[in-house]
Amino acid sequence: MVHSADCNERCADYGPNLHVCYDNIITPNYVGNTYQGFSVDGTPVAVKTIFKCEETEQYFHKETFRYLMTNSKFNRNENLVHYFDMDETVKSRFVVMERYDTDLRDMQTEKFGKSDRLDFIKNVCQAIHIFHSEFNIVHGKINPNNVVLCNNRNGSYTAKLADFGISTAFSDNCTIITNGTQNDEWMSPRFLRAIDCGDTKYKTTTADDIFSLGMLIYYIYTNGKRPFRSPSRRIHGIIHNQIKFDDCMEENFAFENLMRAMTHNNPMERPNIQQVINHPFFWSYEFNFHFIRDVYSRLGAVGNFRNNLESRFDIMNDFSGGWNIALDPEWITYLQTQSSADMTLRPYTPTSFVSLLGFICENFEYRSDLAIEANLVPLLRNDESADAAIDELSYMRYFMRKFPKLILVLATTDGIESLPLNPDFIFPSRTIFDLGPSDQNRGWIRKVLTD
Repeated sequence: MVHSADCNERCADYGPNLHVCYDNIITPNYVGNTYQGFSVDGTPVAVKTIFKCEETEQYFHKETFRYLMTNSKFNRNENLVHYFDMDETVKSRFVVMERYDTDLRDMQTEKFGKSDRLDFIKNVCQAIHIFHSEFNIVHGKINPNNVVLCNNRNGSYTAKLADFGISTAFSDNCTIITNGTQNDEWMSPRFLRAIDCGDTKYKTTTADDIFSLGMLIYYIYTNGKRPFRSPSRRIHGIIHNQIKFDDCMEENFAFENLMRAMTHNNPMERPNIQQVINHPFFWSYEFNFHFIRDVYSRLGAVGNFRNNLESRFDIMNDFSGGWNIALDPEWITYLQTQSSADMTLRPYTPTSFVSLLGFICENFEYRSDLAIEANLVPLLRNDESADAAIDELSYMRYFMRKFPKLILVLATTDGIESLPLNPDFIFPSRTIFDLGPSDQNRGWIRKVLTD
């Protein structure tokens, strides 16, 4: 057996194929630690030990685990931890998997930047998509402990979903739930209510996964914070939907909208994983700009959509008066100067949604002229370096800060499916996204394009 240079007397061989280093813990866990190990050919592996007890034996589904472990399609996915073997003794189970560096509990160290965190969120969502859409399996235990981080050769990290012992097929009768586990605070309200009522059996659904995934996305995006804050009353807050969102929500309406949908108290109102992935929260600033420009260029052909869009101006409008009030004064001065100098420029209507789209699209074409306007350059560069280009990213980021609801309102307006848009613009299907009091008062149900 090949040993590591770090090995000492607290190592052990299990058969001819596995060597475990018990002094080298990768991640601790209350039901068993994960240690560094090596296979017979010297390949680094991680070895998770699970102490056999009533709790772990109730939820561990060997059949599902072996099915996933031996499925070639599952093992080729880069967002899922690859498992190699499983064995057991009288007191413990041993699960051999690919080596990783840490798990998402490390988010609280604040060593990962925003782009890293967004990548982790996308990794986990793609992993859940594989579970729900391709294998018809509910994971059942989505939390930071079960998302590991693997260090890539270039120094970046990839987040991978792990711990499939509790996972069950949709057709299974139930999942036996256990009382008092340390991960209850990541479970859905229905799951926790079942525990409170003494229900010993509970059928987990994809909606339970979506709720847990929503809390996990919030945890990653905010660098370790929780939507249900107080540790002493967190489970009570989940059951009674007492969400306390972070201040960062105010500057990212799409994120707040997605979180509220995923953590909705009614499981029937939560989006499925495909709808989560297609949500505008995941769209880049450049993608947002191309979407606006594509919609605006095709408005003339479909009158109904244009009228529907104009009727929703007050939903997008978080200020009294026209959209020009939200702009910095430098913009207004610039437009007045340009209009006086060039009579061919059409006037904009501040109370028109379509006019706002035209303002954004048409002035981007003149961004080279804007660059020489000393008062506008700092606004459009968004605190970037003095020589930074005013590109689609910086330009659109400015307007998304001023109109945070713009993209989501535009994407959920009735009739958008009638526009011959670029096929790259795929929206969630049959999802109700609550856009605020205006939508609720009208009783409008916002449906978006089918895939």
